This record gives sequence, structure tokens and C-alpha cells, in this order.
Amino acid sequence: MSFFERIARGALRRFGYAVHRISPERPSPPPYTGVEVAEPIQASNTLALTLSDVLLRMVLNGERCSDFTFVQIGANDGVSNDPIRRFVLKYGFRGVLVEPQPEVFARLQRNYTNVEGLAFENAAIAKEDGQVALYRFRKDPDLPQWADGLASFSRETLVGNFQNVQGQVEAISVPTVRFESLLRKHNLQRVDLLQVDAEGFDFEIIKMIDFAAVKPTIIHFEQGLLSEEDRFKCFRYLNQHGYKVINNEANTVAYLEPEEQRLVGDKWYEALSEEEKTLVPKPVSLKGSGASTLAEKRSF
Repeated sequence: MSFFERIARGALRRFGYAVHRISPERPSPPPYTGVEVAEPIQASNTLALTLSDVLLRMVLNGERCSDFTFVQIGANDGVSNDPIRRFVLKYGFRGVLVEPQPEVFARLQRNYTNVEGLAFENAAIAKEDGQVALYRFRKDPDLPQWADGLASFSRETLVGNFQNVQGQVEAISVPTVRFESLLRKHNLQRVDLLQVDAEGFDFEIIKMIDFAAVKPTIIHFEQGLLSEEDRFKCFRYLNQHGYKVINNEANTVAYLEPEEQRLVGDKWYEALSEEEKTLVPKPVSLKGSGASTLAEKRSF
């Protein structure tokens, strides 16, 4: 267990949560090897942080979580390996949850029954409003339970990314909505968190965002299914739009650079118990420290 896993577990216990690890049978992402970066990629010079670490720091810093607004693309059933559910339920985060598969979408709505401040969209995010073929594994009692949450616009991508799932692939037609259309429909002028889990389509969704119109403070996405080339292109793209990235194996947290002190600064450290403080070195103030780059070190 890592330093921050122990910290997160201890801190969440103080808020009444128990943490249990779930290990689905998913392929491991390829290692970062042999990649030349034309332009430096800015990375946080903090210790590796997860989305839960960042959100927990906001809670410990006493921010008004009831004003926190999120968009979750690929919300699945709202429970399985969901990184934000506990914050939605405990602290009243408000947002829009997007899930294209109708059966999974129905479970998503049931799992958030009577939870205020949420809106649901049974659609896939795409470049145009309309309809599209979505590929998924046909329901089969012999498949692992998490497999029914997997879907892709590309049959080859679905089969290639999940070769350990021995199931039949079927295509269904689902509605599509542009990201701008989604925000307009639900009257969102601000997005504090964009949560994306799109089974390898994450970078394409990020590129659909008009950052001149809306700029999420935090973007959390699954990069473990991206090719190595697309992974670095995605990091560089986010850098160009003012984000720093924290790479955590299968997932990445990106945040706006001006918000660094608030989101990943040292205030969180003072909120830890004395025992928790012994698990990690005291952080150095980020003010004026500058960003590390892949040109200087090849790990985040």
C-alpha cells in the first residue's frame, strides 16, 4: 500500500468510510519507454496524487462542496469502481451523469434514487448530435460482472483492449450529444470536475471540449487504454490549455495550473493526524517552484 493510500484510508475513516480494494481483470497499461517528447510536458512536482486525494483536500480545506459541479462521462452504474460516488453522496456534489447503454443507465438512475442535484443523460458524447453504433459484449452469465459496463464506438478497440473477455460482441444504436449541447441543455456555465471513463476514447472526448467556452478545474480520465503515443499527445494537449498532469498508472488527474496551491498544495498536510504525518515527508511550498518536465525526468 502506498503512502497516500494509507493517508486516504485513514482520513476517510475519520469521515466514516471503509475502503476496500477491488481488482477487476483488466489489462495493464504499457510502460513508458522509448518515447521522445518534442515539447516538455508539465507535471506536478508533488508526490503522486489520486482524484480522491485532490477531492479530499478540498473537503479538509473547508470548501463549500455543495457548490461543486461535475460532469461524468461514462458513468456506468454509478457504483462499480466509481471514483466520485462517495463524494456525491457524502458532500452533495451536483452534476450530470452520462451513460450510453440503456440497461446500465437504468441501474445508474436506481443507484442514485432520491439523491438531489443530479441530472442523467442516456447518450454518448460525440462530435455531432444524432445516433451512432455502440459495440458491447452481449449479456452472458459466464462473463465477469464488470464486462457489461464496457462499450466502444469501435469493435476492434473493444476486442483489442479486453482480449481476456471471451464474449460475443453486439452493436446497438445509441443517441449522441455534443459536449457543448450537454452543457447547454443542463444550463452548466461552470464545470469543477470532468470525470471521463470511455474505454480508450477519453482523449477524443477531451479534444471535443471548447476550452474557450468552459474550462474544467479538474479533469480525471482513464489513460491506461490509450496508446503510448496518444497518451503523451493527450498530456501535451492538456499542457497547451493550461493544465498540469499527475499520472497514476491507469488514470490521470489534470488540473489548471493557477489552482495548484488550492488543489494539491500543503494545506492538506496540516489536516492530517500526527500518525498520518509520519507516513509522508512534509511537502515543500509550491509557490515559485516551477513545473518538472519529461525532459528532466521521465516519470510523473
